[in-house]
Amino acid sequence: MNSLGNRPRVKNSNPYHWTILFYDVHEQQWKHYNSLRKRNGADPHLQDAITVKKYVEEFMRHRHGDKTKQPSFNLFSSPRTLFQSHDFNAPITSAQDAPQQFATTVDCGIIVCYIMGKLANHEPIPPSVSKDDAYEFRVHLVHVFLNDPPRSWSIADWNSREIQAHLPD
Repeated sequence: MNSLGNRPRVKNSNPYHWTILFYDVHEQQWKHYNSLRKRNGADPHLQDAITVKKYVEEFMRHRHGDKTKQPSFNLFSSPRTLFQSHDFNAPITSAQDAPQQFATTVDCGIIVCYIMGKLANHEPIPPSVSKDDAYEFRVHLVHVFLNDPPRSWSIADWNSREIQAHLPD
């Protein structure tokens, strides 16, 4: 999610910081990962995560209350439906071991993608990501985007008139 970090929204301002909110099915709790967490433990982006958590839980409560509709989130690894036995009031914690970006970088989006990859692959999330690790992961993402056959072009495609005909002058 993209967040203002508890700052008031002013005209023409946009959220600037990416964080990730994750629902842990096994622990039945929400975990908020923020790569710019303050050293004293205070997380100005946690309030935005709480807002998103409430929105999702309210949506699921509403959907779950209607017996004619099943919740739209399903687990791939199990026939159980996500939130099936959930009371829609799970606790939320700020992940204290979230990898932190370096102060001179704007790697929050890269770190969010990194964490999503770790969560999707059921891998542990390391407590830190070096500048070199962030750079390598950024290179990996660019490689993935550029080499996704149905959504990217090969050199031959790029050089063909068919692709160039769709490009603006």
